[in-house]
Amino acid sequence: MLLFGLSYNQIESLLKSRSFRNALSFPFQAPSISTIRNVILPGIWNQIFESTKLAINGVPISLICDEFQDVVGKSLVAVIAVSSKAKFLLSLEEVPTCNGETIAGIVNAALELFEIAPALVVSFTTDGARYMGTAATRLPGEHVHCISHICHLMAKELMDAMEPLNKLITILTRLLKVGCSKKRINMLKAVVSDAGMRFPRFASYTRWGDWLRFVVGLIPIWGIVSEFMVEEQIQSIERDHMFELFDSEAVREMAQHVDRIAPILNSITLISQAWPHSKNLWLQIESLFAIRTWVSFEGFSPRHF
Repeated sequence: MLLFGLSYNQIESLLKSRSFRNALSFPFQAPSISTIRNVILPGIWNQIFESTKLAINGVPISLICDEFQDVVGKSLVAVIAVSSKAKFLLSLEEVPTCNGETIAGIVNAALELFEIAPALVVSFTTDGARYMGTAATRLPGEHVHCISHICHLMAKELMDAMEPLNKLITILTRLLKVGCSKKRINMLKAVVSDAGMRFPRFASYTRWGDWLRFVVGLIPIWGIVSEFMVEEQIQSIERDHMFELFDSEAVREMAQHVDRIAPILNSITLISQAWPHSKNLWLQIESLFAIRTWVSFEGFSPRHF
């Protein structure tokens, strides 16, 4: 067999040749870990740091601050500066605990590091956590609550009013994610269909209104579902409690209100998710006030608005 006109033995001899290996050697030597850590990365960071300082120097900005957890459960605090042209990450700090003093310290340190004058901070946007409110009293700018968080709190307040259906949703989401495989769910659907009944449509995890409809849709077929779970030995820590709730009068009574409440919940969650991506501010505000009027008309008075 020939390759590029050379036999296998010729290729093997060529590969063993020192002159051939030297001809293939690259003039570039990969940097060591120490060089990357101590020279290259600090150089890149300094370039980003200086360009960010230049971009926000003397420009009015809004600050956004949020606390979240990484994949291993550590708390991180992010501080973002928003100008009329761009967004800049000023700080990302790991914190052992979150309180007003910690948040204020991180934000003030970022302002000092990037030499941002307090007078140029127009607003400080956060979620509704109490410690964020405490931090805001020690920081420049008008404290503004994130509208997406407000929508979420409105929806949560409505869901809290829908107990015990809300409890059933919590149990079912855990059970369907952990205890039921796709094969088992298809088996359950087949059993329900054979009984001449209809299995309700599964809900999106971000649509509480659809989850209410899903739970109510299980009520007429609950006898079939519960029998299937026992036969298939589908276990859950709260399975017995779920059985009691589905058999209770409270669930059946609350189910009568789902057709009115579910569209409200879905509208709130949709606006919550679309808000950061929508450019039509007035449409957003009109939608929120329309929903607030609708909710109030249904007999609820949201505290988080």
